[in-house]
Amino acid sequence: MKDLTLYVPTCNKYLFLIETYAFLFNKFWNRDQKVVYLGYQKPAHKLPNNFNFITIGDNDSLDNWSRDLNNFFNSIDDEHIMISTDDSMLVDYTNFERYDKLSKFLENPKVGRINLTRDTVNRPHRGFDEVDGLKIIEARQDASYRLSLLGPCIWRKDYWLKYLKPGITPWQFEGEAGEVGINDGYHILATKGDGPPDDAPVFSTNTIWRGRLDRLNFHNSNYASLNNGNNYMDPDVVKEMRDKKIIKDNIKVGWVYEKKWFNY
Repeated sequence: MKDLTLYVPTCNKYLFLIETYAFLFNKFWNRDQKVVYLGYQKPAHKLPNNFNFITIGDNDSLDNWSRDLNNFFNSIDDEHIMISTDDSMLVDYTNFERYDKLSKFLENPKVGRINLTRDTVNRPHRGFDEVDGLKIIEARQDASYRLSLLGPCIWRKDYWLKYLKPGITPWQFEGEAGEVGINDGYHILATKGDGPPDDAPVFSTNTIWRGRLDRLNFHNSNYASLNNGNNYMDPDVVKEMRDKKIIKDNIKVGWVYEKKWFNY
């Protein structure tokens, strides 16, 4: 895969997640990768050497989300970008063999987005191609959430900006029912195996569940339902973060299974 920058938009309320995000990313990405946070108030703690924080505005009101990001991405030359939400944290090692096989599709100007997780395969899709035994699928043109922000994902920058209009919220970007991007003619790609985890290269989670900022969810969203829901991040990794004070004592950690919370 050619060298891409991972951009992580954030807000002041979620600054406390950065230290955990960075620790897990560098542990489970496990090769050189430039990560740039796009936000407002800079974090007080030092970032790892491969992380940077760029201030994109002076007011992180949700009303400014798309305007400030639009201004930033129009100012850079990247043809392709990786985008991740600030609570989409890695929970297992990235499969770079699969990740690198996806690089051939960056040459196709009609590939708008490549989903590195299982999100696309959970919705209506069809076969698209195969690369050395890796099955590639695409979201059907009538599928919902073709523009899902669940990450990380690779986007053509011009496709990202096609929909990132000033004055909209993240929910409006996707559509209130995921309708934005339907029948737009672009290919939204992902991988598919014979069953979960469907050969996805990236294993991630939605760390903030139901808006609770006092607990972190580390279930493995690539195949959360396998093994009776016992697919969650290695408890030793949680202990390491506790010991290093990356996760503070007042924060609970656990995982979600069938919409229920379980503590480590």
